[in-house]
Amino acid sequence: IGVVAALTIPNLNQSTGDREKVAKLKKVYANLEDAYGRATAVYGPVETWFANDGDDSEAWETRFTDRLTEFMKVSKKISYDKFDLADGTNIFSLVRYPQANICSHYENAGYFGSIYVDIDGANKGKNKDGYDWFEFEITDQGILPSNTEYYEDGIGSDGEGGYYATAWVIQNGNMDYLKCADELSWSGQTTCK
Repeated sequence: IGVVAALTIPNLNQSTGDREKVAKLKKVYANLEDAYGRATAVYGPVETWFANDGDDSEAWETRFTDRLTEFMKVSKKISYDKFDLADGTNIFSLVRYPQANICSHYENAGYFGSIYVDIDGANKGKNKDGYDWFEFEITDQGILPSNTEYYEDGIGSDGEGGYYATAWVIQNGNMDYLKCADELSWSGQTTCK
């Protein structure tokens, strides 16, 4: 019994931990989408938010963060571009408007920057891409999970996942790229099971 328990308990713990991370990331995504939708309903399309700021990236990030957090449960604003949600999630925005040379990973989407999400909070956990750190794109079509099947190898061939993992987790509801990345693909097998 002891040997069987020693072999199965670590796998059960990882599986439970992964399910909790998936649920938390999906909840954060829903909150970001809701806040973005409300902010654009009040302030107009995101592309108009930065029109009078020239090249002042701090002004872009301040305005974006202020308008987004107006519609979110924020426990602490850390700086003009960084804040913590009530559930402990740490969020950092990087607005790159109007740098036209940077494009979205989504076809026909206007790209304005990225939102980086640390689901277990700043300075906690592994702070590792695709494990507890994820990226979303700020676009004229909403907040979108970074990278899609546009990159066939988008889940990472090294099992790390990286920023590419965000769309995988949202779409497939798992973090199996941490266990069997070589077996997975966007158009084929999406789970280790």
